[in-house]
Amino acid sequence: MTKTLFTILIATLFMDHVNAQKPEKNISALFPYEMKTIEVNGIQLKYYERGTGDPVLFLHGIPTSSYLWRNVVPIVASDSRAIALDLAGYGQSDLPANTDYSFMSQYSYLENFIEKMQLHNVTLVVNDLGSALGIKYAVNHENNVRALIMVESVFMPAHDWHKQLTIMQKMMFSMFRKYPGMAEKNDSNQKPYARYGIEDGNNKKARCK
Repeated sequence: MTKTLFTILIATLFMDHVNAQKPEKNISALFPYEMKTIEVNGIQLKYYERGTGDPVLFLHGIPTSSYLWRNVVPIVASDSRAIALDLAGYGQSDLPANTDYSFMSQYSYLENFIEKMQLHNVTLVVNDLGSALGIKYAVNHENNVRALIMVESVFMPAHDWHKQLTIMQKMMFSMFRKYPGMAEKNDSNQKPYARYGIEDGNNKKARCK
């Protein structure tokens, strides 16, 4: 039985490797933007923007930052106001007050950011954690959302989402919880990962600084 389980594990890891998408070789690592600052809920949030017109707001996930959108923003900015935000505790934005990384805390920062920036008829481009935040905003403010564009987005309850993860993904999240700072140390490009928090089943928080 043990041998069979071991064989299944090795086969699963091999298939994950085979099916992994090869990285695009021509993606630029340059970040030609000046970060701007706005105070929201008592902390400083960072963002960058280009272009004019109806706003298109980019929301990243875990454990990334607005850096994720660096090569997309110039394209969208040709006919829109493209804005990429560092969520609270990610990238260059301040840590959340009382290091509260809860979903509702993050949503409050996002909602008030959009209000303070006076963004109207906004298109939300969302990924991972950012998608859950964007979906909630769209539900609560449907008259202010022009479109919702989902990129590898959350689309099911968290417990169901966890069940469909691969073994490797579950191992990765488990190590992130157990060893704060691992994401930064394993970044092969030496690009600083965002500070972030992950809640485990016991409501204990792990944080990368």
